[in-house]
Amino acid sequence: MTSAKPRKAWRLVFERRTAPFIEPLMGYTGGRDTLTQVELNFPTLEAAIRYAERQGLNYVVQAAPPASQAKVTRQHASEEKQAFSDLVWQRLQLA
Repeated sequence: MTSAKPRKAWRLVFERRTAPFIEPLMGYTGGRDTLTQVELNFPTLEAAIRYAERQGLNYVVQAAPPASQAKVTRQHASEEKQAFSDLVWQRLQLA
């Protein structure tokens, strides 16, 4: 088992320029936009902004949600999973 320290870096993520499509032979979701696979990490916000401006990219800065909000979101997701699980048990008449 491995663990790592959480990163405090800023990421530059490219928005999708073309819509995804269903590949007809296997049914996979495909796409022709390879930039959606690229994520660039920067040590500071200023470095990320300088890079975007140097490359002539339009950008939007989005900060991570505060830790307290992330905890509430995690708790809400846990409650949704429990509700779904209860519904499945009831439908199977195993509750």
